[in-house]
Amino acid sequence: MSNSTRATEKEARALATFTRLSKTAGKIRRSVYSGLSDTRLTESQVNVLELLYKLGPLPQKDIAKNLSVTGGNITMVVDNLQKRDLVGRKRWQEDRRVVHVALTDLGTETIESYIPLHLKKVLGAFDGLEPSEQEQLQTLCDKLVEALN
Repeated sequence: MSNSTRATEKEARALATFTRLSKTAGKIRRSVYSGLSDTRLTESQVNVLELLYKLGPLPQKDIAKNLSVTGGNITMVVDNLQKRDLVGRKRWQEDRRVVHVALTDLGTETIESYIPLHLKKVLGAFDGLEPSEQEQLQTLCDKLVEALN
């Protein structure tokens, strides 16, 4: 390998960190969301239902922003949730261009029944870290996100 294609120490460290973080996040997500087939929900659908449960009705663009996904992806996810009567859409009176998405009664019931299992899996995923280490990891994640803004 020539000198021009060799990674510097800084580049190699950043690439190794990125790879380890990506693999870790993927394994945690697979562990936490395993068993979703029982609910016939996708990870994205659960994320939308949880967000609406926590924050209440939101415009689709706010859902996309909160979940860091594209507007097109959210449209498809919300379409599929609406087909199952888990969410409903309503135009905002002040600006008819804005569409709010809200949980239906069935959507609320569905996410409330899923939350205990989800919490159990999240707790299990982080059992290997002490509380102070979890807080340190949160701080590091926040620092990474801030540096990207």
